[in-house]
Amino acid sequence: MRRGPSKAQVGWRLGVVAFLPAVMLMGAGALGACSSSSGTTPDESDDGDGNPPDLGTRGGNDGSPSNEAATDATIDAPSTGSDSGGDARAPRDAAPDVVTPVDTGPPLDCTAVGPSGEAKELGCTGLYASWPDRTIAPSARPFTPAFTSWSDGAQKARYMYLPPGTKIDTSNMDEWRFPVGTKIWKEFRVGGLRAETRMLWKKTNSDWYRTTYVWSRDQSSATENTAGVVNIWNTGYDVVPQSDCTLCHNGHLDGVLGFEAIGLSASGASGFTLSALVSEQRVTDPPASAYEVPGDATERAALGSLHANCGNACHSNSNYALAKDSGLFMRLRTNNLGSVTATDTYTTAVGVASKFQPPGQTGYLRIKPNDVAHSTIPYRDGYRDTSGERIQMPPLGTHKVDTAALNAVKAWITAL
Repeated sequence: MRRGPSKAQVGWRLGVVAFLPAVMLMGAGALGACSSSSGTTPDESDDGDGNPPDLGTRGGNDGSPSNEAATDATIDAPSTGSDSGGDARAPRDAAPDVVTPVDTGPPLDCTAVGPSGEAKELGCTGLYASWPDRTIAPSARPFTPAFTSWSDGAQKARYMYLPPGTKIDTSNMDEWRFPVGTKIWKEFRVGGLRAETRMLWKKTNSDWYRTTYVWSRDQSSATENTAGVVNIWNTGYDVVPQSDCTLCHNGHLDGVLGFEAIGLSASGASGFTLSALVSEQRVTDPPASAYEVPGDATERAALGSLHANCGNACHSNSNYALAKDSGLFMRLRTNNLGSVTATDTYTTAVGVASKFQPPGQTGYLRIKPNDVAHSTIPYRDGYRDTSGERIQMPPLGTHKVDTAALNAVKAWITAL
């Protein structure tokens, strides 16, 4: 799949970006990548008036998938409890559930390849050293960013493969470029079972192939699926179609969302972090010091969540980011971490008028200091559409509210 958008995508983006909602607190991805999909895109958390065009219905498309890109030996914890119809999460790095396959399935046929040369079976992609016992290959390095995106409570594990002798081009520390041959996998577990594993594979300097492998319920097989699965195993979780992937992944110039300087450098990152990359000489331009999100614990939690769920995928000035023209930027930049008030999140959201207003209401700002009740961002992040209202944020990839992230944003607003 090609890196840049098609002419149709460019035309659509230019025509409706003013209406695109703030892709908030998502998890593939959120948009950030390929996870469950609501199928429509509401108007941005303040970037436009009226409703944007329909992005299509859930499931049943071809294209190129992914969610946020990447992972760690630890697995993100599942949701527990609920609030406003959403889920409160346990600590992100809680121990994973042990999943034992019912059987190892038939022998793998690694001669079967798809039209882009991709393996049709997950066990043939290089992720596993031994498929029968599900042993991860030593070259697939686990990682967890300090701030992770929301995927309706699914547990996640992330792995990165860099070809031997190669380096990531970090000459632009906010827009890494990866060597040809890079692979990134992201595993999603629902109810303790592996549901899907997404893969990003850089085939050429300008061509990433993104796809997903759907697991059988007995865990014996994981086969490529580009069409998506609605409500897998009646869990309420959707595997999105491959065609949805670029909506988020085009937010970075080289199409990778979760493997980046701030997420891999800030306190809480683990596994194949920026520090490990530097010590192993896997980056071209190592930073002089680690990058930390500014502020106290409350501020860092809110800024980090908005960075991972909103800024990385859509809300930045990156060339192909869907919300580039919105004026609402929530990606943290490595050269702009001196203070909370210096961040793009603060300058483009706090005290700024919101074009979106809740039905029958007026006076909302994107973030109104010390007034959660009149702040657009938490209003939409805490809403989930049930009959096509097109209010919820993020607009894709979620049917449940990320209560932990929502509460982090609310706490920050209350303290302003």
